[in-house]
Amino acid sequence: MSPTFDNMSHERMLEWLDAARSGEIQGAADRLLSAASEIRKIAEDLKVRPQWVEWKGQGADAFRTWSADLANATLRLADYSEGASKWLGEASNAIASVQSSIPRTEAGAQANLEAALAARNDPDASDVARKSAETLIESGRGTAKRRLRRCGGCRRRTCSRRRR
Repeated sequence: MSPTFDNMSHERMLEWLDAARSGEIQGAADRLLSAASEIRKIAEDLKVRPQWVEWKGQGADAFRTWSADLANATLRLADYSEGASKWLGEASNAIASVQSSIPRTEAGAQANLEAALAARNDPDASDVARKSAETLIESGRGTAKRRLRRCGGCRRRTCSRRRR
C-alpha cells in the first residue's frame, strides 16, 4: 500500500523519501534477474532429464507428468522473478529521480523568512514571516506531492504515469 502524500507535511515527505535507498533496491533487482536466469536453467533440466530415465509403465508416465508440471512451475517462478526485477528497477529509478528533483526550499521565500525573523521590531516582519513560511510549505509540499505521485509505480487514477 502506498502512503498518502496529501496528509504528509513537507518535512515528513522529505524524511520518508530520504530513507529510501534506490541503490539497495536496484541491487535486489539485479539479484532477482540473476536468479531468474539460474531458475530458468534448472527448469530446462527438469524438462529434459526425466526423459532419460529408462522406465516404463504407469509409474513412469505419472513421474514424467509430475516432472513436466514441476518444470512448468519452475519456469513460472523464473518469469515471476524476472518481472519482480523489472518493477524493482522501475521503483529504484523513480526513487532516484524524485530524490534528485524534489524541492528542499525556495531560496527567495527562505531569504524573506530569515530577514523577517532577524528584524522582529519591523511592523511588517510578522506578516512577511507568515507569508514566506506559507509559501515555503505550500510550494514545497505541492511540488513534492506531484513528484512523488509521478514516481512511476503509482496505480492511482489521478497519477499521470499510472500503469494501464
